[in-house]
Amino acid sequence: MLDTVLDFFVQFFNQDTSIILLSLFAILGYLFVVHGLLFVALYFLAEYKSDKLTDTWNWIYLAIDIPALNVQTPKAVEQIFATIYSVIDSPEIGTKFRSGYAQNTFSFEIISVGGYIQFIIRARDIFRDLAEAAIYAQYPEAEITEIEDYTSLVPDKYPNE
Repeated sequence: MLDTVLDFFVQFFNQDTSIILLSLFAILGYLFVVHGLLFVALYFLAEYKSDKLTDTWNWIYLAIDIPALNVQTPKAVEQIFATIYSVIDSPEIGTKFRSGYAQNTFSFEIISVGGYIQFIIRARDIFRDLAEAAIYAQYPEAEITEIEDYTSLVPDKYPNE
């Protein structure tokens, strides 16, 4: 039995290198193809599920006005980001492929509309209280108001009137 296996390997490896590689690809190559197709299919499934999930999310824009005489160190903003970071979580594999998963995100922006500078937070509506609490904890005199999506004022086509 052992002699026949050794004879097979001796005959196999005495062939030309290109024939050996072609034979190995014919024997094992489909595994790489199947693995690649499975990886791509699972990736697109996860993307599809996460897109369906995020379509149900409602976004709000909070404008923050801080009094000019309010002097704080950068540590205050670090504390705001640390508080907001509490919503970060990692998905379980079942959740990712069964019901979809997307990381909760916040956007902190500084905009100027007509020369007036504002700080804007874009967040999901369920995290409004968290964002307001984080701001008020560091800037008690701040005024927070919900505004419309300011990006709707930007024209879609250039050049425009």
